[in-house]
Amino acid sequence: MVVQCNFQCTLKCILRRQVVSLTQAQIDQFNEQGFLPYEDLLTPLEVKALHQRLEDIGNERVDFPEEYVQIEPRVERGDMQADPIRFNNVRKIWNLTKHDPVFMELARHPKILGVVQSLIGPDLKIYVDQTLCKPPRVGSAKPPHQDSAYWTSIDPPNLVICWIALNDATENNGCMRFISGSHKAGVIEHKHLEDFRVEDARVGYEREVAVPLKAGSCSFHHSLALHRTDANTSDDRRIGLTVAYMDARSKYIGNGDMPEYDLVSGRAYEGCV
Repeated sequence: MVVQCNFQCTLKCILRRQVVSLTQAQIDQFNEQGFLPYEDLLTPLEVKALHQRLEDIGNERVDFPEEYVQIEPRVERGDMQADPIRFNNVRKIWNLTKHDPVFMELARHPKILGVVQSLIGPDLKIYVDQTLCKPPRVGSAKPPHQDSAYWTSIDPPNLVICWIALNDATENNGCMRFISGSHKAGVIEHKHLEDFRVEDARVGYEREVAVPLKAGSCSFHHSLALHRTDANTSDDRRIGLTVAYMDARSKYIGNGDMPEYDLVSGRAYEGCV
């Protein structure tokens, strides 16, 4: 397909760029706070290409497994009227790197890999990817949680998540909010309340930091960093594209057979993920 070729060619141009490592001050900031904002990861052209590709997937213009596309729950239940444009009702798309070569190219972005290598080492595999699309006016909030409380099959819980803003992420449309230093506490007890989350009394909201991002910028956070997002009350969509990376020496401790995890940097290790 010509469209796919154009998108892949756009992103492959990225791969000719030099890998950029973090400064020691940036590494120290990540280790102390559990998250690190990073400006201007992508160019406007790259942002436009990825945004269009997501729209094509959400609007079923390209082949993509339907089971990895989630519609906003309030629309799905009929509590709110659906937008006639299907993508405007999409809440989440995942496993993009498994099923679309455009997003695998993005996961190998040298700037991303350079940062993650600075934090957890040179040998990296993808654990999961998700694109979180808070539709305007109906995009729901996500309560305080730690990613590793969900991702219990990986030991140690020491993953790094790259969260890329494909449009401006603001305090009104649901930017990320981190509890500074919370990753040092290990896995905090989560309960099944309105969602699988940490109880308010254990969150530490006084240490919360909102991280607005302009389109093309990103943040990196530790999988133990407690974070949340508000509902999207604006007229603008908020799209956050995430890729979670783990050290290739991590162990799989889940039930059943280990999934196949894609190596994106360095080497694999026998008996590891």
